[in-house]
Amino acid sequence: AGGKGEVERRWGKLMQRAWAVANDSLRTTVCLRLRPEAIACGCIRMAAEEVKVRLPEREAEGTWYHVFEVEKDEIDYFVKAMRHLYETEVPDYFMDLTESGMEADLDQEWRSHS
Repeated sequence: AGGKGEVERRWGKLMQRAWAVANDSLRTTVCLRLRPEAIACGCIRMAAEEVKVRLPEREAEGTWYHVFEVEKDEIDYFVKAMRHLYETEVPDYFMDLTESGMEADLDQEWRSHS
């Protein structure tokens, strides 16, 4: 099922989602606790789960993250931290400024001081 176009689409979506997870990880302290290789592998694993791309996990096939000298517990830590971030409710003070009209007010105020 699928074909070459479908495979390319899924890999493209995996890369896009992994990049988004990497950006989101900057809202946590994982960059202080884990090596960059572990963060990258965590991003790939989370993206693969979401996009439903199978990554080799069995020793007989060679675990994909060992190529990067990363251990499973490092990836698990990253995924746990990111799931906690995604499940945490965003405080009201992070509301979208465009929805509240506040962005236009701030922009006007900024221009009046320039």
